[in-house]
Amino acid sequence: MASPNSSQSQPWASQSELVSLAFPYANPYPAQQSGISTTLDVVGDRGYHLIEGACGTGKTLLALTAAVALMRSKQTPIQRTLVVTNMKQQIRAFESDIEAINDSLADARDTSPLPAHEKQLRPVQSITAVGKADLCPLVASGASSPQSIYDDCSTLQANTNQLISEAYSGVERQMVATKLQEDAISEDTPSWPADRPDDHAATREAMRFGGMPDEHDDTKYCAYYAGYKSGESPPPGGSSRPVTRPQDIVNESVEQGTCPHEGLKQSVRGNDIVIGNYAHAFNPDVINGLTDKVIESTTLLIVDEAHELIPSLRDMASRKVPFWKLRKAGEQTDALVNEIETRVNGTFGDPLLNSLGRSRAHPGGFRTFAKSGTLLPSELGDWVQSRLNHPEEDELTPNEHRTLSLQDPTEAETDLVSEWLAENQMDTVAWGDGRYYGETIDRFLTEYADINPPFATSEVGQLFELWANGGNMNYHRTVTLTPRSNPPQNPSFEWQRTHRAALEINNTLPRSRVLSQLEEFGGGVLMSATLSPFWVFESEIGKSIIDRPIETSQYTLPFPPENRSTLFVGSEAFTYENRGSHTEYDPHPSTTLPQARADVVEAARGLVSNTPGNVLLALPSYGEADWLGTYLERSGAITKPVLVDESSSQAETEQLKERFFTGGPKVLTTSMRGTLTTGVNYEGDKLAAAAVIGIPVDNPSDELNKAIQAVYEEEFDAGFNLAFIPPAVRMARQAIGRVIRKDDDVGIRAFIDSRYSDPTYQAYIPQSVCENGVPVSPDAVDDQVASFWQTH
Repeated sequence: MASPNSSQSQPWASQSELVSLAFPYANPYPAQQSGISTTLDVVGDRGYHLIEGACGTGKTLLALTAAVALMRSKQTPIQRTLVVTNMKQQIRAFESDIEAINDSLADARDTSPLPAHEKQLRPVQSITAVGKADLCPLVASGASSPQSIYDDCSTLQANTNQLISEAYSGVERQMVATKLQEDAISEDTPSWPADRPDDHAATREAMRFGGMPDEHDDTKYCAYYAGYKSGESPPPGGSSRPVTRPQDIVNESVEQGTCPHEGLKQSVRGNDIVIGNYAHAFNPDVINGLTDKVIESTTLLIVDEAHELIPSLRDMASRKVPFWKLRKAGEQTDALVNEIETRVNGTFGDPLLNSLGRSRAHPGGFRTFAKSGTLLPSELGDWVQSRLNHPEEDELTPNEHRTLSLQDPTEAETDLVSEWLAENQMDTVAWGDGRYYGETIDRFLTEYADINPPFATSEVGQLFELWANGGNMNYHRTVTLTPRSNPPQNPSFEWQRTHRAALEINNTLPRSRVLSQLEEFGGGVLMSATLSPFWVFESEIGKSIIDRPIETSQYTLPFPPENRSTLFVGSEAFTYENRGSHTEYDPHPSTTLPQARADVVEAARGLVSNTPGNVLLALPSYGEADWLGTYLERSGAITKPVLVDESSSQAETEQLKERFFTGGPKVLTTSMRGTLTTGVNYEGDKLAAAAVIGIPVDNPSDELNKAIQAVYEEEFDAGFNLAFIPPAVRMARQAIGRVIRKDDDVGIRAFIDSRYSDPTYQAYIPQSVCENGVPVSPDAVDDQVASFWQTH
């Protein structure tokens, strides 16, 4: 439909004019004005803008406004935007800001004459991409779990495709898919476990089919996937709803009787902005399955919480396969080898042999794949037992997690598995091309062998390929042991009575993955409240290597400094060496504590007792948070109720936040590694003070951390100080940043650990914070806090 003002003159607006039209508020912060302008200039040269903006400086709206101006102007080739963040709370913030921008554009469309071409003023279409576990109706109904849905989905899709493939022509196949879908339509209420929380109520109401997989001729299949294969349903989203959230995708798809995840794949390219997580921009498997059509030179990349990019990609670039899955892949491949050998002297033109002839795989490679899977678990199991029996190895306790290195973590040397392959003269082509071999075996088993999915070969093939090609400096190879609840009846090794084992290869520096993906986009914004000092982040992503302009901007708190007090408490360093394990000390006032713990208790008591509002205490771990919360509650020194956070589900975390925010003042103890210290908006009077207690430095004696330190020493000549101190201080700064987020916020920020005053650590804290900080002893926190609140 034409705009009511379409007959009037509609000039193409410039980027600066589009910024004014899209920005939804009258007066942007100075940081937003500067940040938008710099972004437009940098991206105009296909560059990247690194932004550190203190919490509350409006980074989300800054990036989105610049994105709209770039996409809607004729001055750059940018056509769409991919936003990635590792925080679900931030996804909602992006969705809300897009809606605010659309309201502003709607106001512009109601202006006469139009201030820009109508194409520039149309609503911004966005869609939020999430994984199968968040979209699948079978997970919502309880028929599958978030952990098993990928295997379950693979099996059900394979069965559905098999049922459909029995038809000959494309039209007939479409009719079969439609028939499968129609057969599954249920007039009854979908199956729903009575004890399942009704957090998928909207999905339940929308479902056309029962909550369980359907059956046809004793074959289980997915009616929603059959609905997608019928090709009769349009993809979710569209102009009637510019901002499409995950629940919208689910509801619209299940109402139509089609697969939400497949619908998401169809919808992605038709949107101006796609919101997802880091995997949607940096994980090859996720990209190939979903976002490959939007990653190109005409797409702008926005990376939120960018300080998490390197550790997140380090995990993403690693692989872990349990021993049982290695064995299963070996057995499945062995069955395929037997099938091939049986058919070699059979009928001319055998379809399996013809397919094998057209592939680049060969039987020798299959045999190596099979032997590796079947023999390695036994070989490594024996090695683990020998290692544990060594007199210098600590005894393995039932609840302990243990990592055993297969190579020296401090040297770029060959690992034991690679040596085993060479000693046994294995055909290593199957490892070097492992992904292809794994996928080929999976396909052949599906099409030609009487073996039911799920198959383990693709996952194992990915591990093999990375193992062979990953290199010995940027990857570290280990066997990891994790506690098990049910011991096997006849274990081959003593350690199997209490533990399971997995073969693991871990990335130490994912710079090559960052670089390769940044080159795919037309430019972008990488932003966080804690990116400085920029040289650290620039070193990790490879600024000296990437052939793109990179600009940096740092925006401090724009709010009145008199409304905040920053304390540097000179307590004894809260290191493990000084404090000991929290399990050693009963959290009771009668317990004699080491000085590090006594200082923390005194400083926390002074802060909590004299603050007339909610107080957040963030510690290095959930165990320490539990100890301090319990101690304060039992001591009687404070009157506020104490809430203790723990590792939990998102729903449980939201419930805890609600308890903290409602009612009278409280204390919340949590981990700096948790979700309550990053990306959470404690607006208004929800938080009066926040303290970080200790510094969450990773354990440098951990085998993987030794390898990470070694590669940082090799690459940057600064191992521990660059690999571990910056990310630890960033966590602390994220927690501290929860207090002051707008003009009228008032509060106290406390760094409780003498190391925060050490130049080695202060180098990673903004100068403005250090200059305004007040040094104070633990027993003087009382007076300092009381004095601040007397004048506020």
